[in-house]
Amino acid sequence: MPKPLADRVADMGPRSLIREMTDLLAERRRTYQGRVINLGQGTPPFSLPEYVKERIAHAILHEPDINRYTLQPGLPELREAVAEKIGARPEDVYISAGSMAGLGQAVASVVNPGDEVILTNPHYEPMRIVTLMWGGVPVYAPLMEEEGWKLDMERLRDSVSERTKLIVINTPANPTGKIFSEDDIREVAGIAAENGTYVLCDEAYRFLTYDGERHVSMMSLGIQEMDELLVTCLTASKEEAMTGFRVGYVHTRNRKLLDAMIKFHDAQSICAPSLSQFAAYFALTGSRDHVEGFRTELDRRRKLLRKKAAEIDGFEYAEPKGAYYAFVRYERDISSLDYSKRLLAEEGVATIPGETFGSLGQGHIRISFAAAPEDIEEGMERIKDFQKRLA
Repeated sequence: MPKPLADRVADMGPRSLIREMTDLLAERRRTYQGRVINLGQGTPPFSLPEYVKERIAHAILHEPDINRYTLQPGLPELREAVAEKIGARPEDVYISAGSMAGLGQAVASVVNPGDEVILTNPHYEPMRIVTLMWGGVPVYAPLMEEEGWKLDMERLRDSVSERTKLIVINTPANPTGKIFSEDDIREVAGIAAENGTYVLCDEAYRFLTYDGERHVSMMSLGIQEMDELLVTCLTASKEEAMTGFRVGYVHTRNRKLLDAMIKFHDAQSICAPSLSQFAAYFALTGSRDHVEGFRTELDRRRKLLRKKAAEIDGFEYAEPKGAYYAFVRYERDISSLDYSKRLLAEEGVATIPGETFGSLGQGHIRISFAAAPEDIEEGMERIKDFQKRLA
């Protein structure tokens, strides 16, 4: 009989409900008598820009190093392109195998077992799992739903203790679509600087803002006290429609911390996939017209979702100003996990149960308006029928 698995497997808590619902979706597609609609998964609905496809094809045929490792910090020309994009120095950037790898490497580099990591409630679920994986203790700072999921700065400040090592901020936020204000971002920085606490900013959706809202990156505010404390993670996944390519961008001005993250990066993956790095470089240095096109189309789908949701009794949510999610309160006496499972089983519509994002997510589901317009239309009609049955 084999010996037990590592204790950390159990310490990470239950399996991700996002992954569980993805598996249930795949199974339902095999058995459902009709079309299954996916309103759960956060995947950009767009193809690669044509010029990127053409340059990738040319590189495969003619680039002699396309099949080789790059340097561990990444393709030099890609690091330069990223640095130019975010207003940084190339030596302060490395290329991770997806943004999630960069987020995990940051946690691994600063968190010891027993250290506290402040996450918002709700929060991006994988950050809880990564925190537990490295022995950290999640501490949840609640957001204020009645104010559109605004940061509760008083509760956040009260969450800081002598054991706090890291504060994680995700803006625009998954699952709520909230964009945190510049004043709040500055206040988080002030709290961190006062306590010598690291801040990890997840800005995967930084280009996706609506209604004239502006994304504010802590990195861009020039707060000197944060030079040694701030890590920012970005990605090619959403802005370049490259989720499967697995390319992330990590920035910090703390040289010791950067070297530590690259050490984990080297041990885990050596380098991000070379072909993917070339593809990201092509995207960043070519026409950027597709970015505004993505935003415009997603805004159209956001408005369609709002229109359809208004027709459903007991369905309400704070209007998302960024990303491509609505975090919907459904006003029925059923857990969010049971709601999502039954909705998939009975109506063939996949959503993500809100409880996976934290205790304040109970009574909510996450709906992605990255889905095709016809899927939003039909999916919301099916949800309307489901809501009526639950009333």
